[in-house]
Amino acid sequence: VYDPPALVEPWFVKQTYVKLSDPDLRIRYWNCAENQNNAVFQTGDGTTTNTPRASMGSTDILTAVQAITSGSGSTCALTTAGEVRCWGSNHAGQLGDGTTVRSNTPTASVLSGVQAIATSGWHTCALMNTGGVRCWGDNSSQASGALGDGTNTNRLTPPTTDVATNVKAIAVGGTHTCILTTTGGVRCWGQNFYGQLGDGTTTARNTPPTSDVMTGIKAIAAGNDHTCALTEAGGVRCWGSNNVGKLGDGGDYNGRPTPGAEVLTGVQAITAGVRHTCALMTSGGVRCWGANDTGQLGDGTTTGRVTPPTADVLSGVRAIGAGVGSWHSCAVMVAGGLRCWGGNTVGQLGDGRAGGGRDVIGGIKALDVAGNFCVLTNAGGVRCWGGALGGGLGEPPTTDIINGVQALSVGGPYMCVLSVAGGVRCWGDNFYGQLGDGTTTARATPPAEEITQGVRAISAGSQHACALTSSGGVRCWGANNLGQLGDGTTTNRSSPPATDVMGGVQAVSVGYQHTCALTTAGGVRCWGRNTEGQLGLGTMTNYMGSPPATDVLTGVQAIAAGGLHTCALMATGGVRCWGNNVYGPGGTGSLDARILAPPTTDVLAGAKFVAAGGDNSCAITAAGGIRCWGHNDYQQVERSLTYYIRTPSPMVMMENAQAVSIGGINTCGLSVSGGVRCWGAGAPGYAYHRSPEPVVMCM
Repeated sequence: VYDPPALVEPWFVKQTYVKLSDPDLRIRYWNCAENQNNAVFQTGDGTTTNTPRASMGSTDILTAVQAITSGSGSTCALTTAGEVRCWGSNHAGQLGDGTTVRSNTPTASVLSGVQAIATSGWHTCALMNTGGVRCWGDNSSQASGALGDGTNTNRLTPPTTDVATNVKAIAVGGTHTCILTTTGGVRCWGQNFYGQLGDGTTTARNTPPTSDVMTGIKAIAAGNDHTCALTEAGGVRCWGSNNVGKLGDGGDYNGRPTPGAEVLTGVQAITAGVRHTCALMTSGGVRCWGANDTGQLGDGTTTGRVTPPTADVLSGVRAIGAGVGSWHSCAVMVAGGLRCWGGNTVGQLGDGRAGGGRDVIGGIKALDVAGNFCVLTNAGGVRCWGGALGGGLGEPPTTDIINGVQALSVGGPYMCVLSVAGGVRCWGDNFYGQLGDGTTTARATPPAEEITQGVRAISAGSQHACALTSSGGVRCWGANNLGQLGDGTTTNRSSPPATDVMGGVQAVSVGYQHTCALTTAGGVRCWGRNTEGQLGLGTMTNYMGSPPATDVLTGVQAIAAGGLHTCALMATGGVRCWGNNVYGPGGTGSLDARILAPPTTDVLAGAKFVAAGGDNSCAITAAGGIRCWGHNDYQQVERSLTYYIRTPSPMVMMENAQAVSIGGINTCGLSVSGGVRCWGAGAPGYAYHRSPEPVVMCM
């Protein structure tokens, strides 16, 4: 939605602190749209039941509430008695109930004597009646110290002492916290990579400073990584990250570590989102600036602005909101109605529609993602887009590039297909001979002839490919510098060998420079590169001989080789991963950089499918939900601003899934009905960058 819409029922603003005028007002949520999911209980209705429309709930989940605040996955309410009660995601203790267990109903009171609350969804802060500030939850992401307690350790309960006093307002950013003192001064602490603390440095601090970065201030707003202040005179000044111009000073640069000059005057209130900022003028008009890729500026375009506009996009407004993690804006009208505009991927505008959660293509029976997006239609046709194999990161093409196909595998800048007759054809990059056509010449189109026959499965890695023959043998070609072909040499091959390197195999999976086979007996054997322990041998020594004769893991039903790690789906439905663990793709929660041998315990139970990508892993649960873990720099794992997800995320990214495929910075799922949905950087059909379409959070 690019323009402020007609009136919808008044309620609350996503991820924004809202003071309710009626002290007996009850909390209700509008749910997230078709495909909405309540998997982390953020609606607080005591269930994980999806509501298939973007509409307000019909049942109160809490009464006698005076204020609410909602972040990425969790919500907190301030009761009329001054007590704090929270629900939803709790991975860092942000609910304050002493656990890291998510809650599907409001917790018991975790703190009393409170006059205001604010949450980012990762950490929560309360302003006490005495003017003190207390924070709990995530204190370690990016070593932020956002709780201000002098540590970088998460807190599962509110502290018993204040980290700051003489405070009249609080603002919580992604990984930083700001206060407005009773004397009108601004002080911030936490992560400071972009200068969002405003202290003239980019050094994080885990305690509140003792001096103000600004004075003469009457209101503050914290976005994900930028901060704004409203002066007593009605002027707006901002600092921190300025990508896409959200500071409003006419620039588009990495960050500003000190408050800038006034960018707008005549303002009565301010709010900050992920990549945009909005102001409520004293006249009742709304003006926004910064990113506009979802229409969040409300000016009828998707063109960003690096300075505030000179005209209002909406008038007759008495309050505005755009929260820490939001890509949309909302306004409360003088007449009491609520209007929202911008990103609507999960129905967050509350208008009964949703701009996300849709299939980017249907009628599909298989997919693979490796920087390019490729799908196999039910009719046996292949369609690709993105990178070297297609025409840009837009919508899928409407015509097939080859037909008569039963399986496909994408290896980065090349791919291979398996025909219904059991033949293999490959095209794309061929520097290492990975196309198997006897040359090292790249091909832009599928070849007319097959390179081998009698094949029942294929797997294409970054530089080499393998085929599983109908008799259960493994044959590989392409790069072999680390012995990944398993032929006992380190010589590249530009064509499939005539003999098997291993027999008795039911599945084969190719990673960056290693290969893994699953035997018919359920054993795992891997060879090639082992610098990260991805072979599971308990060492970091490369294995350049013939495939090993012993299993590193048994009782396995499926195997997935990623960039530098490997995952196995156990016969019991458990998931175990090993190898590189810098960003957490091992899923164990450990900070160890490497896992050298398959773990003896599962990181996830009740799974029916497993996938491994460059730095992350995903599984499909028995219920059909996709859950991922690992590197989350482009929200390819979960919709949060946490970069490293070291255990399987509780956030179900897609429901009713039969398959999932992981690229370097994006992920795609295939539904049981044959629809494809993607999330992460450059994924097709996205309503906005770095936010997954089928995300299950309603905020």
